Amino acid sequence: MRYIDLVVIDEAHIPFMAYEQDFRSNLIALRRILQGTQTLFLSATIPPAFTKRFKEYYGLSGLKEIRKQTNRPNLKYSVQQQAGGITKQIALIKSLLSEHEVFIGLGKVIIYCRSKQVANDVGQQLGYLVYHAERDDEERVQTLEKFKGVGPDNQVIAATGALGGVWSLSDFAQESGRGGRDGNPALSIIINNAFSVSRQPQVTNQERHLLEYYNTTTCRRLVLSSFLDGTGGDCFSTQENMLCDLCQEKSAMDERELPLEGSVIRLASTLPGSMMSSWYDHGNALSSQLVGSIGTP
Repeated sequence: MRYIDLVVIDEAHIPFMAYEQDFRSNLIALRRILQGTQTLFLSATIPPAFTKRFKEYYGLSGLKEIRKQTNRPNLKYSVQQQAGGITKQIALIKSLLSEHEVFIGLGKVIIYCRSKQVANDVGQQLGYLVYHAERDDEERVQTLEKFKGVGPDNQVIAATGALGGVWSLSDFAQESGRGGRDGNPALSIIINNAFSVSRQPQVTNQERHLLEYYNTTTCRRLVLSSFLDGTGGDCFSTQENMLCDLCQEKSAMDERELPLEGSVIRLASTLPGSMMSSWYDHGNALSSQLVGSIGTP
């Protein structure tokens, strides 16, 4: 008789963090298989605070954790508050895509929606491809192939909280992590109705973490990395980090009194190091042009 030497469970966070699916019946069978068998669990979004619950869910008596920092320096995080119906939300999306065209270039845009109906509405009004479970297999395959074939990697990830709500900060980490996997800058936006979570009569621990990300006045990267890793730094902790919307605002306030050249240097430093030299050269050229124009009678 041959025995199982190793069981590997990828995306191990899904069963015990899922909202809409019940894995309990499958879990009974899984625990039976895992009993006495070496098991490797893989996940990028199980926070240290959830380790105890994770062990209890899988019935583990011992667990050796190997963790790596999850910070994504090439992602720029932003939260936009927008009350009102879907028409206003879509108008904001259009405005943001236009405003951040430098991030998009020829890249792709993913807009996450919590309901299939909202996804259909957004796709129709923006002229975007729509992908969800109610599409037939052939249509989904065609949509995915079209998406893969257009331009480079995902440059903008819009987690549309106002269009149904982001489930949790863990889910947001998964969604935003789809962007910038080629190492180029990418933008991750949550479009959020300020009352979409706080209106609920009972707020779960997951929702509390999400509210902290929404409402922080310090740094979104710091909140996200502290949640996922147990510790973290803000956007200014390393030069490679792109500045989130809050840190960008602080940087602008700190440097309003600087001359133009200083402002251009700061703009360059909000981009990854590999892009800084070209931005610096462009900034110097722009400074010369402006100074020349000002000095011309």
